[in-house]
Amino acid sequence: MPMTILASTAHRALVVASALALAACSNSMPSFTGGPSEIDRTFLIAAGNWDRDKDGNVSCDEWKGYTAELLAIGDVDRKGHLTPEDWKRVVNVDRMFETVDFRYFDRNGDGKVDRAEFVDRPNRAFELADRNADCILTSVELSGARTAGTAAPKVVPTGSESGQGKGPGGMGR
Repeated sequence: MPMTILASTAHRALVVASALALAACSNSMPSFTGGPSEIDRTFLIAAGNWDRDKDGNVSCDEWKGYTAELLAIGDVDRKGHLTPEDWKRVVNVDRMFETVDFRYFDRNGDGKVDRAEFVDRPNRAFELADRNADCILTSVELSGARTAGTAAPKVVPTGSESGQGKGPGGMGR
């Protein structure tokens, strides 16, 4: 088997194993204070899979594209939201979503996960690793966040009064 396939398979196995272990340990909402939680770490590990154009960087648009695809896969009857039953199809495609179960995304508790709750919701990996707040996770940012277990301080972009860029989808960037 070629080395790239082996590396990709090993990476996916690590992500799935981490997701399964975390799912068994926690069904609660993650804490976002004091550094990355185990769920946050799972998102950081999986971030490379969202690189749709394979340029080594992951943008907010790529994340939104990925989750939009998952929403379409889960919502087979095109009702515009996911039910707990639909969520099983999402998990079958990407086991990472076992670590952040249906209730995590169902922000208003109505028993449905709509586009705003799933696709348009800010991704915690960007908040943790996107050091310059440009809505692009570089391989350096991801590697540093994974290795250190905590994100480096944000770098305020030149010319930005608020310290936040203008990223897509209301992602606070």
